[in-house]
Amino acid sequence: MKYLILMLFIGFFVPSYANPNTVISSSLHMDKQGHLIQPDKIYLGYAFEAYQKEYNKSALTYFKKAAALGNSIAQKYVGLMHIKSLGVEESWAKGFAWIKLAASDGKKETTKLRDEILVQLTPQEVKLADIEYKKINDQYGTIAALTRRDRWVAKQKMKMLGSRTGSLVFAPILFDTPHGNGLYNQMKSFVNDFDYGYVSGGEIIPKENGERNENN
Repeated sequence: MKYLILMLFIGFFVPSYANPNTVISSSLHMDKQGHLIQPDKIYLGYAFEAYQKEYNKSALTYFKKAAALGNSIAQKYVGLMHIKSLGVEESWAKGFAWIKLAASDGKKETTKLRDEILVQLTPQEVKLADIEYKKINDQYGTIAALTRRDRWVAKQKMKMLGSRTGSLVFAPILFDTPHGNGLYNQMKSFVNDFDYGYVSGGEIIPKENGERNENN
């Protein structure tokens, strides 16, 4: 019965950014217009590519990397892989916990999936899922995701400005371009545009509204 319900929702697909046409420099990924491709979407692309080749363990690893940066699509697919036993031992409790985390994006598709799976769980699975959710939320939830995003930006800034070569390479795109923001401003948007909250003086400030509305 569980699998019949899931057939309505589980359809692994490859979004348009799964195989980005990128220019890679100093671990940054940019499209040909010089716009930054955010790292969670890079990991998500690697994940779908691995899944297509049936490298399920690699796909799961990359989904988790994207999930760690707060990508709700990746969080959902980590959950589905647990449920479908793809690259990992089957566990409906863990799968539901991941999908519950993903559902904080407020998207109808994800919340519907969460609710449909919940009614299929046994009372014991619900208890296990609650325990798993607390662990996952601590490691992948609001504060953890924002902190990782903020650290990523700081690390890239150091790479860009840490050497004469790096400064020269990135100088032309550090400033405003005809397309809008310079590269560093695009990197900062990786933190500031994430609707979980924002960074103020190095401190992570969650939004009062516990939901996010990230455009993945």
